[in-house]
Amino acid sequence: MHKTVMVVIRADEAANAVEALDLIDEKLAKYDENLSVPERVEWVTEQEVVNATAYYKEHPTTIDDYGPGPLSDVPEGNLEAFHDWQARCVGAFLGNGPESGVYDETEGRFGCRTTYNTDGRWDWYQLGGRWHGELLLKKGVAVGALPEPAWRTALSSPGHEATAGLPVAKEHHQAIVGLSGTGGDDPSADMTSRADLARKRDIDFAQMRVLAAQGADLAYDQYEQATAGIEPGPSMRELTAKHLRLAGLDENYDPYREGVMSTDPNKLERYQEARMQAGAEYRAQPWVQALQNANLQLWFGDSHSYWTVSREEFVARAERAVLVTADVLIDGVWRDGETSADTQWVAEQARIIENLDDDDWIAIVDYHS
Repeated sequence: MHKTVMVVIRADEAANAVEALDLIDEKLAKYDENLSVPERVEWVTEQEVVNATAYYKEHPTTIDDYGPGPLSDVPEGNLEAFHDWQARCVGAFLGNGPESGVYDETEGRFGCRTTYNTDGRWDWYQLGGRWHGELLLKKGVAVGALPEPAWRTALSSPGHEATAGLPVAKEHHQAIVGLSGTGGDDPSADMTSRADLARKRDIDFAQMRVLAAQGADLAYDQYEQATAGIEPGPSMRELTAKHLRLAGLDENYDPYREGVMSTDPNKLERYQEARMQAGAEYRAQPWVQALQNANLQLWFGDSHSYWTVSREEFVARAERAVLVTADVLIDGVWRDGETSADTQWVAEQARIIENLDDDDWIAIVDYHS
């Protein structure tokens, strides 16, 4: 999944935009999902052990198949050998390899050795990316850009050294435009007043709010036209709670939040069936179909809470959500946020931006996890 993180570079860390750009890699480095850290043992739950052994009893594998080996190879009555086989099951089941499995005889618990980075957030990132040109700049701010990748330059930007037809960023530039998505920039797009990295004082927050309000007002026109005379039915959240109750589960139960590996397989199957039934009932609603036909249905998030507000609140919410990113990285701390529909996170990020010095740098980074 792709998300955005706002990376803050303090004014005393970078004298110009190029120096600020160079610091982005350094600040993101510790959050690399592929960064190996000192080996440790992660202990697992009893349910994870049950799930692991049950899986490999049903799907016997050899060690060559990256599995624990067949249970039939374990001498009958040899408890030590059986525990060793269970440990290999746990290691293989959790994806670290059978040899990573561990059994602690003193505590009677299983675990696996791992060097996985618990601070990991990304496996790829790029300045701008899908949110290319997110920052609107005040007049007179000198903008440079990252060099176009060689494979793209020959295809879509002949004659241009940098993205969006701008000059390659140098020390005299006050802001930098990052790279866009795979397809490159729209040749007609004017990026001279846009950026993905700029000082706070050079960002035109007021005009960004104006444009956000105008866009929200037009979107609400589309919503009213698409759903005219159609009343919203139950939300996906309400239908999920209903079908979870019918399945004998708590309406707040979510195995993916609690960890699928430690979930009772029977409960997981009932949960998945309940979600499927809820989704089918939700998609059958005329209001939802109207949103889909008008391309207004949200890919992520709750369409009900997003659309079923007054025009005034819809527009005001868009203004408040200007420059809201999924997460924020500031002073070496990664703050996990939510979405622009989460009022607490919107308010929290607004406070973060308000408390920045005018000469602090703001970078909008597209990352994948």
